[in-house]
Amino acid sequence: IIMVEYLSGNRIQGSSTSSSSPPQTSWKLLARGVYDASDPDSIDTGTFTPKENMMILAHFIHSDQIKPNLRLGYSTIDDGDNYAWRGSQNGGTNAPSSASDGHSQNEVTPINHQASGTIFATGAFTNTSGKEKLGVLHYNYSGTDSAVGDRSEITFKWANTSNQVNRIEYVNGGTGSFGSGSEVVVIGCDNNEADGGTTTPNFWQQLVDETSDSTGDFSVSFTAKKYLWVQTIGEGDGNNRTSFRMQFNGNTTSGDYKFRTQDDGKTTSEGTHGDSYISIADTLGAANQSGNSGNTQVYVEQFIVNRETQYALGIHHSASNQPDTLGGSAVMDRRETVSKFRSTTPITSIKMTSSGDTFPVGTRIIVWGAD
Repeated sequence: IIMVEYLSGNRIQGSSTSSSSPPQTSWKLLARGVYDASDPDSIDTGTFTPKENMMILAHFIHSDQIKPNLRLGYSTIDDGDNYAWRGSQNGGTNAPSSASDGHSQNEVTPINHQASGTIFATGAFTNTSGKEKLGVLHYNYSGTDSAVGDRSEITFKWANTSNQVNRIEYVNGGTGSFGSGSEVVVIGCDNNEADGGTTTPNFWQQLVDETSDSTGDFSVSFTAKKYLWVQTIGEGDGNNRTSFRMQFNGNTTSGDYKFRTQDDGKTTSEGTHGDSYISIADTLGAANQSGNSGNTQVYVEQFIVNRETQYALGIHHSASNQPDTLGGSAVMDRRETVSKFRSTTPITSIKMTSSGDTFPVGTRIIVWGAD
């Protein structure tokens, strides 16, 4: 059995057996801010021990219009004009439309107001005391029950060069309020993260790491966790266009999956679908590449909020290439997707399927999970 452990600083450690426990030197849970009925327009983590690399997982539940605006701080939250941000919704024009309008802000806004459904957000930022804090945020707005969700992507900075971030707050800028069950999870690791042992285990626990040994569809099963980090590595068949499609819990019901995609940064969304799968990547085979032979590869990284009684929301990013025989002259493609699985049963299995063409041997699915 090959075991892969993702360590701090994007390092990877592998071993030939899973019989020994992995070192606890990866992402740690730093804080969890939860809904407080006495202050329904704020979710505040309180202070925590800062780390050099930071990640945010946030799930906002509500019944009226909300707008979760991000603020950071050291001991106290900074609500001064010390933020700058730039972003887009559904791959459209930049917001603010002028770069000069995006600086000297008192918070980082997600662009869109959400009137119904839930919001899933992920973020990552650097956290060095002597540097400004630069980061990236992604949002999935689920919308109404049968609607296709919207997505936002934001780059931001907090102009503080004196301290590390050790407190995070989301402030509602909409007319509604956060609802019960809303939470903000903050995890982090230093570049030389110390072994936490049994007292502070890694936040992400590997649930499954399997590689297909036959052609065709490929499924994995695992224990349900509130948050999933899924990595898929695969190949197209080398002759035709291969669409990588994802299904959960054996569900093939048309309409139970909603997703929005954008390919290669085009200004309008490439697809608005309600179908029996989520399309997470495409590869171009030799038939589409002027007779060049060779396989095409794809890598997909995705985060999914997977809570009981709530629809599962996903944020997916894929990279795929032209036939490998082209070497450095092969052109890369990318796809950005937000998805909704219209089931309140937590995900415990993932199936990779395709549009007619079969996957070759070697498709790999790695699932990490955390509550």
